[in-house]
Amino acid sequence: MQRGPGFERCSAAMRRIASLVCVLGIAAVAHADPEPIIGGTATTLGEYPTVVGVVIRTGQGESLCTGELITKDWVVTAGHCVDPAPEGLDVADQAAVTAAITVVFNSLNVLGNGGTQIKASDTIMDPSFDIGNLGSHDMGLIKLVTPFTDTPPTPINLDAAKAPIGTVVVQVGYGTTSGTGQAGAGVEFELKNRTVVACSSIPGAGFSSSDDANLLCFSQTDGKGKCEGDSGGPTFAMVGGVQTIIGTTSFGDQTCSAFGADTRTDAEKAFILANIPELAAPACTMDSDCKTADTICFQSKCIDAPFSPMGLGTDCTTSTACESGACGSGPGGMKCTTACTVGAANACPSGFDCLAAGSAGTTGDCWPSGAGDGGCCDASGRSAPTSILALGFVALVLRRRRR
Repeated sequence: MQRGPGFERCSAAMRRIASLVCVLGIAAVAHADPEPIIGGTATTLGEYPTVVGVVIRTGQGESLCTGELITKDWVVTAGHCVDPAPEGLDVADQAAVTAAITVVFNSLNVLGNGGTQIKASDTIMDPSFDIGNLGSHDMGLIKLVTPFTDTPPTPINLDAAKAPIGTVVVQVGYGTTSGTGQAGAGVEFELKNRTVVACSSIPGAGFSSSDDANLLCFSQTDGKGKCEGDSGGPTFAMVGGVQTIIGTTSFGDQTCSAFGADTRTDAEKAFILANIPELAAPACTMDSDCKTADTICFQSKCIDAPFSPMGLGTDCTTSTACESGACGSGPGGMKCTTACTVGAANACPSGFDCLAAGSAGTTGDCWPSGAGDGGCCDASGRSAPTSILALGFVALVLRRRRR
């Protein structure tokens, strides 16, 4: 296999995990190694309408990454796909990267002239990304010159608890279909039924347990997985009954035969929301405004429905088991809860009371109405005086609000 300049930059950058690892994504069509979905299946047109090819044309040649439409104006991809340095550009010349990028929609072969081609108006790399120290912050954003409205964007997961180890996923990309050649580069492939594993479980990769907070890791020893050209491509999982992007392809071993690693989208929440604030919890006025199954509209935000997995009132042992990030101990045991103002109108969803977290005060937590043998009262004081004693029983444990 020919090793071009792009490959040499990549392997030299991998100080963190020795020489085993290479960036999984910039497939230089003319001058570097492409990275594919290996062992996957060719898709059909329209099967993944929000997956895009990211074609980068500079004086150094033509390179390829994959991306995903997450709003009508924005595409998410890998940070190294919008980094000037791997493209042979001045490290401070982000405008040159932007000018070089074409995003291709509605095409099964993005290296041809078909599909809908839209230029970039801006590119943003996570400022903490370091190509010489892969393992975190490898995420980039591409703003389109004109919005793409032919299909609804794909939801992006910003909650770590919804993408745990063991999650079964689908991977999609435009990379090559062999770890030892350029076959298939530019053609869209899918790979179903892959499972997120603990990064530290992959032999010889140099991962530790702390890497799981930043990465989705996959074993590729069965001859299947992502490779060059797939960088920035989505890893999908079902979240709340909806296909959702939970990771973007980042790096793996040089022959794509040992492992692959994605940047977790939830780990990049601060970066994503700083640039695309509309991706925060969607505003709503009624339940029908919430497009995800098993969600309701509460205080103008879409939340998991009460008593659904991770919803308010669900049994829990830690805060990570709750969408709200709060697991409380009170009448009836430990349950997912959320903060509320005692006495305020609509302080909690229907079926919940706002119980004070102490013997007095206005700060409380939403708790299922009637929980526990002695029942509960609402915060308005309409219940029997003996019930008020229950208000002091609610003590939050492991309260950790998501950032």
